[in-house]
Amino acid sequence: MRGPVERAVSAKTGREFHLGHLDVDLGRITTVRGERLSLGNASWSKRGAMAELNAAEIDVELWPLLRGKLRLPEIRLEHPTLLLEAGNDSHPGNWVFDQSHSDSSMPRLRRLLVNNGRLQYIDDASRSDVDVAINSLVPPSRDQRAAPIGIDGKGRWKGDPFALKGNTASPLELSQSEHPFRIDLRGSAGATRTHVRGTLTNPFQLRVFDLQMALSGQDMEDL
Repeated sequence: MRGPVERAVSAKTGREFHLGHLDVDLGRITTVRGERLSLGNASWSKRGAMAELNAAEIDVELWPLLRGKLRLPEIRLEHPTLLLEAGNDSHPGNWVFDQSHSDSSMPRLRRLLVNNGRLQYIDDASRSDVDVAINSLVPPSRDQRAAPIGIDGKGRWKGDPFALKGNTASPLELSQSEHPFRIDLRGSAGATRTHVRGTLTNPFQLRVFDLQMALSGQDMEDL
């Protein structure tokens, strides 16, 4: 079964996909477990895989699947690493997949849990390199759609070193463009400190903000 899964993912993404081990526990909620997964990078990139993880567990509702509907109560990721690499005038970012392989249909995912994750963003043109540790935090209740994410990172932004720490709502909430996305982040760059807390609605469009921001530093020009 491992081979067909590898070929199916490669066909969907246009990237090489490798899976070290695959196990399936059948039931009303079927659990698919995979180990040593990797997804290739864009063809123009000189860096390694775009995504790797030690293990993944995916819960699938069986009866909707028999009707052609993919519903995922929960996905659990162990030691995932994700490299986001900005492109240039000739190439889009590596997160843009070949449109000939894309599929607009998206499964319904209720919860995403990440343990010991790492996100790296690189933009050589702007001299930006951000490395962030990501972990799911314990949600207030099991009824919550997904656990919030804890963030702890550092790097360079346009050549200047900085550090960032805090938490945000689950990335799953980004799919709900009209739903306020919660953030609580503290950052530092040299002697400058900032704290941003509140919500963003439709954050990718930068339309609606309800934020409180505090800034401090030794020189007003640094702010």
